[in-house]
Amino acid sequence: MELKKELTIKEIFDEMAFLKSKLIRLAEKYNRSLITVSAVTWKDIITSGGKKGDIMLNRTIKKDKLHDEFDIVKESYDSYKAEAIDKIKDMLSKKSTGYCIVYFRDQLKWKWKDICKLFNYSLRQCHRLYKTEKDK
Repeated sequence: MELKKELTIKEIFDEMAFLKSKLIRLAEKYNRSLITVSAVTWKDIITSGGKKGDIMLNRTIKKDKLHDEFDIVKESYDSYKAEAIDKIKDMLSKKSTGYCIVYFRDQLKWKWKDICKLFNYSLRQCHRLYKTEKDK
């Protein structure tokens, strides 16, 4: 039986960033593969020399593999996202607002506008709570 390591919120966000970049690369590859799909020409029909097999079929198979890989990575990204949301909700219910603001700002490097939006506080209130928590 394999034990799953409990990830911190920062580790989850790091993994999500990696998966997001992988999704972008796969989407670009997929889009490029759509561009290369072309009509059958007389060169494709010549059987002596060159590449073997049906070029259109090979391109379609490659496109389908990219699509499947994209779906797998997207599913993994979505599961990390759900886990991050659960951990943040848990932290917000158990820790003080000041602690959470300091954590999001210092550990996760969130922007002030995002922190303000999360807590529904003004920028001034967030700065005050941040300073109060840091001075403890």
